[in-house]
Amino acid sequence: MGKYSLVVINCDDVKRRVREIKIDGVDLTNLFTIDSFTSGMNLQQLWHLVFQKYDFRGFNKIVIRYEVKKGKFIYYDVIFDNKIINSCSKDVDLKYFEEGEYRFSYAIRLNNVVFRRVFDELMNFVDIYDVDKNKGMYFYNNEELFKLIKIYNSTFNKMKIYRSIFNDMIQEKVCDKLECLIENELSRYVTFREYIFSLGKTMGKREYDDRDFNYTLDELAYIYNRENDEFIDSSEVEQMGLVDNFDYKRKKVRL
Repeated sequence: MGKYSLVVINCDDVKRRVREIKIDGVDLTNLFTIDSFTSGMNLQQLWHLVFQKYDFRGFNKIVIRYEVKKGKFIYYDVIFDNKIINSCSKDVDLKYFEEGEYRFSYAIRLNNVVFRRVFDELMNFVDIYDVDKNKGMYFYNNEELFKLIKIYNSTFNKMKIYRSIFNDMIQEKVCDKLECLIENELSRYVTFREYIFSLGKTMGKREYDDRDFNYTLDELAYIYNRENDEFIDSSEVEQMGLVDNFDYKRKKVRL
């Protein structure tokens, strides 16, 4: 398995300067342990912790870095203020998978109450809506999960066409097996995280604190960079008049 770390980056720098964040007593070496830490706070609180320990002037974004192999990296957005991720990321074990590309993966325990709710809602969605039309929104980076759902739907549809007691018994068993495979794949932490992240983007939700106050300059720079695909730092926020133009207020997340 590759190495995860919480880092700050300078989006303005062509070479993409990177500095790793380490906090005493906090495990920041796995995706789920990083999520467990950040999903219980907001962006301002994390920047505050970082600035207490480091002088990171000139850096304008906090991300999760995954070293796939030496010198090759993938970057993930940090998840803040998310009760679903916060609960499930605390309930993870290393698990053996009979199916899928990776035999050993970190997975959420199947008896986690929040996970069970998410799984039930996913299966309800699969039974009601056209999955193909929603692939780009809900399953963009979840090919294995999408493949299993497609097979499940195909089998379920055949049951409705070829009606007989014998066929129903066989195909119900197949559907039960496929549902278990979907459940297992969703429990794979990287799969679950991507699915929850997609839900948040699709519904236009942002993981905000429930207090009502203005964003800091660092937060405004972060939001501006993300939404406009540009690279400014906090010192440029006031110069560009973004404090008045943004008028961002925090909203309570609906989970």
